[in-house]
Amino acid sequence: MWQYTAYTLPMAVSALISFFVVVYTWLRRSHPGAWPLCTLALGVSLWSLGACLEMAAVSFEHTVLWLKLKYLGVVIAPASLLLFALGFSGRSITLRDRGWLVIEPLLVLMLVWNDALHPYFWATFTKGSVDGVVYYATSAAAGFWIHALYSYGLTVVAFGIMLQTYRKSYGPYRKQVGAIIGALLVPWLSNAYYLSPLNITPYLDITPISFAMTGILCSWSLLRFRLFDLAPVARDILIDYMDYGVLVLDEDARIVDVNPAGMRLLGISKEAVGQEVRRVNSQIATWTSQQSDDVSRSEMMLSQTR
Repeated sequence: MWQYTAYTLPMAVSALISFFVVVYTWLRRSHPGAWPLCTLALGVSLWSLGACLEMAAVSFEHTVLWLKLKYLGVVIAPASLLLFALGFSGRSITLRDRGWLVIEPLLVLMLVWNDALHPYFWATFTKGSVDGVVYYATSAAAGFWIHALYSYGLTVVAFGIMLQTYRKSYGPYRKQVGAIIGALLVPWLSNAYYLSPLNITPYLDITPISFAMTGILCSWSLLRFRLFDLAPVARDILIDYMDYGVLVLDEDARIVDVNPAGMRLLGISKEAVGQEVRRVNSQIATWTSQQSDDVSRSEMMLSQTR
């Protein structure tokens, strides 16, 4: 037996939008940060879908079943967020460290999916009704709060990395990172409100609904700023202090990176990143149009003027 609530449709829409991000990032999984964002979007999609079905369920058995499904997504999100922040910023993480991130989600799922262990995660389930809508509110046990602290710890680290990346970026890079930070900040603030004493509707977790905004902002960043088509923004690992100018173009002859020496040589600023090279320097534009697809090395001389 099912019930319809005002929150069912927004949660379903949120799950669909997140699934679009899953498909988009899967098709671009070879790019830095794409795999973690794909798993993050998958976790968010499962979280929203599970919450939608949990809210629509009437019986206690069905409610617990969809609650378990929801936690498949809940445990994926924090670690995936951290891995995405690391990958997108150009940082690496060893396979061993990735393995450590799997332990906590597996322990949480063991508590959630084993009915005998539920009291260590949820102390009680309380049945209630609001405007004819049946719900089952849970009270948190020690396992829940340990998981919450762990998840928020990973989230704080991930946001710290993204904020550092934002500070070091410029042009389209900065807009990309800003959109991503905004997209990820909305649901975590919603979840913090849900867990706080200020929450006046403890039976309703609005986090899955806020994921719709996350999906929209991520989709906008993916399509508007061509996320994953531009280079990673951790420019501290690049050659900023070389005396030689470095200019990086993509396959569409669009500037994706340039170091300070290159800016001085070409007479351009940071705002040139993201523009087509023909709008910046006609010499380079002519030279690139003459190169074959399989060229491995070629040189040209540039004057000091644009």
